[in-house]
Amino acid sequence: MKIGLMIFLANERENNKPRSYDSIRAVAQQAEADGFDGIWLPDHFFYRSPNEPTRGIWECWTMLSALAEATRAELLGAARRGWVVYRSREERALCQAMEAASVPLSAACSVGYGMRTGANGRHVARREPLPSEVGLVGGEDVLPYALRWKPKTLLDPAPLRALVDRQRGARRVAVQRIRTNAQAPWARWLEAAMAPPDLVCLDSLSTLACADEERLWALLALVQSVALQRYHRLRTTDVNVKPSALRELPVPRTLLESPEELAGLARRRAAQAGASGPAAHALDRRVDACVYRAFGLAAPLVRASEQGFWAERFDEEIRALDRVVSDPFGTVARKEGTA
Repeated sequence: MKIGLMIFLANERENNKPRSYDSIRAVAQQAEADGFDGIWLPDHFFYRSPNEPTRGIWECWTMLSALAEATRAELLGAARRGWVVYRSREERALCQAMEAASVPLSAACSVGYGMRTGANGRHVARREPLPSEVGLVGGEDVLPYALRWKPKTLLDPAPLRALVDRQRGARRVAVQRIRTNAQAPWARWLEAAMAPPDLVCLDSLSTLACADEERLWALLALVQSVALQRYHRLRTTDVNVKPSALRELPVPRTLLESPEELAGLARRRAAQAGASGPAAHALDRRVDACVYRAFGLAAPLVRASEQGFWAERFDEEIRALDRVVSDPFGTVARKEGTA
C-alpha cells in the first residue's frame, strides 16, 4: 500500500483569502520529511457550496512547478514533463533503472497517429474493400498481439491519398488509443497488434513503424510486457494512449542490438490470436522475463514491477515468472504439453 497526502490549494474557508504559497510549500516539505510516498494537488477551477461565497484555487500544474524547488529533484522532472508524481521509492527506482538502460521509443521507431478522416460518415464504409479499395483498421479491431478485423473500407480516398500512401506497403504496430475500462489492476493499458501492409490505421490507433521487421516484432511484445505497462501507468493517467506518451517509453538498448529472442516470442504469441488460456499466459510470462532481462533489472525492482501490476495476484504471478526464469527455453512446459 502507498500513502499520499492531499494538499489543499483553495482559498481559506473562514475568510476566503488565498492560501499563501509559503504555507503550501511548508506542507509539501513536511510530507516529504515524514516519508509520504507522494503528494496530490487538486485540479479544479473553483469551489461552490450552498450559501457560501465562491472560493478560488491555485492552478494545479503551476503550483506543482513551483513546489519543485522545494521538494525532491524528481518532482522537478515530473513537473516539467507534466507527469503524475505519486510514486513510491520502489516505483521511482524502477523507472530510473529502466530509463538508465534504454533509449526513448521515438529513437527506436517512428511513432505517430493513425489517419484522421475528418468525416467518417463520408469516408468510412463498414464492408469488405473491393480489390481497388483501401481497407481500414481501428481501435475496435485490436486484440493483444492480433487483429479481429471488422471490415471497413475507405470511400472517396482522393483527399486522403497522402495519408494513405504514408502507411500502405509496410507493417506497423497498431496501439489502442483508448485504454481499457477494466477495473482490475492487471488490466493492460497498452494493447497492440501487428497491422498488415495492405490496411491503413485510423486515428483510434497510434502506430509504430520501422524498416527492421525483427525490431518491429520485438516492439510489439515490449509495449505489452508487464514492465512497460507498469512504467506507462506510473508516467501518465491520460485516457488517451497518445504518441506523445508512447515516444517517451523506454526501449532497452540490448533489444536494439539483438531483437531476435523477443521477436520470436511475439510471433509465437501472435499465432495464438485471441487466446487466453494457460499456454498464452505462459508465453506472456516468457515475454515479461525476456524484457526484465533486457533492462537488466535487479530482483527487488522486478518484484516492485510485478507487485504494482498484479496486486492480489502477485504471489501466483511471481511464482509463474520464477518458473520461466528457471526454465528459460520452456522445456518443461513443452514436455507437459506432450505428456
